[in-house]
Amino acid sequence: MTSVAILAALNGSATVRTVNAGISGYPNPGQYNSISAAITAASAGDTLMIAGSTPYDVAGFTVSKQLVFIGAGYNPQNSDHLTTIVSGTVTLNASSTGSVFMGLVFSSQLTSTANLSNITFKRCYFGNGMYNGYTMANLLMTECVVYGQFQMNTTTTTTNIKNNVFIGDIGAGAYKLYIGNGAATDTIDHNTFINGKNGSVTGSTFATGSGFMRCNSAIITNNIFYNLPVFSATILPSCTGNYFNNNICFRSGTTLSTMPQTGNFGSGNINNTDPQFTTIFSSATNVYLDFNADNIRPATGSPCLSAATDGTSIGATGGRYPVYLSTNTVLTGEPPVPSVRSINITSSTVVAPGTPVNVTVRAKKIN
Repeated sequence: MTSVAILAALNGSATVRTVNAGISGYPNPGQYNSISAAITAASAGDTLMIAGSTPYDVAGFTVSKQLVFIGAGYNPQNSDHLTTIVSGTVTLNASSTGSVFMGLVFSSQLTSTANLSNITFKRCYFGNGMYNGYTMANLLMTECVVYGQFQMNTTTTTTNIKNNVFIGDIGAGAYKLYIGNGAATDTIDHNTFINGKNGSVTGSTFATGSGFMRCNSAIITNNIFYNLPVFSATILPSCTGNYFNNNICFRSGTTLSTMPQTGNFGSGNINNTDPQFTTIFSSATNVYLDFNADNIRPATGSPCLSAATDGTSIGATGGRYPVYLSTNTVLTGEPPVPSVRSINITSSTVVAPGTPVNVTVRAKKIN
């Protein structure tokens, strides 16, 4: 891929390996035609740069080493970059501890075969949620979009879920967020939870257990809960001892119970108040976010503005890892690595063998 040379310099002695799924005619051939082949060849600490796969999907794989996986993002803005879609099951085993995933689209659920620690997901899209039946310590999940069920059994060590967008599947009865065996070091901060479109959700749409479930003793701050009844006794079984601070909740046409619910603690919450997104769910028939049209930033006059505990906006657009990469871009999921934007051959395009070719390369790093 185009940013390999620059990334290799940044990573020092670690090897950068390029993967292309074998797409006919794609202009950037890789060293390996599958992620599995690249994993087999890689050493712990290596980086796998995975070319976009649209319209073909990348097969599933098992992560058996500590590796860094980098795709192009779920909505790359460079016309030469295609979305990296992993359609098969991704399995993390015990040796995957310390791995990092950035800019990938997972259309199947992730699973694990052992307890894990120090896993990072950044700017990824989970099209079928995430399920982990084992414990995961020191999880960092930022700037991701999750559609469907997210289940994570955490341990007593730090888990950070920050600046993500969680979207429920209305037809299937909403999402469930399981964060079991939590501790005071678990932080759910600056996320936007959405389970409805155009205010049309009815009470019968939601399944028992929708929303937070088995979430205990966590710090839950600066989140937006939009069109989701997360604060009733039947919706929050075994959800106690949490600290809810400076969150906002709203469900069109319905009064929610007050945060924090009985058995939980906290202050500064804004109850039963519209967060006033700039635009939300522009398509009346599409439950998915339109990354190019829907705008989940707080609009002028929104109660979310400057209302978070850190002085930024409540929701995924505030905090340390804002889900938008700048104030004038759409949601992209592009990874924070240098990417070549243009190549200009300044010498003759026809040269004799062994003759130097002068090339000007312009790259941009997405922060």
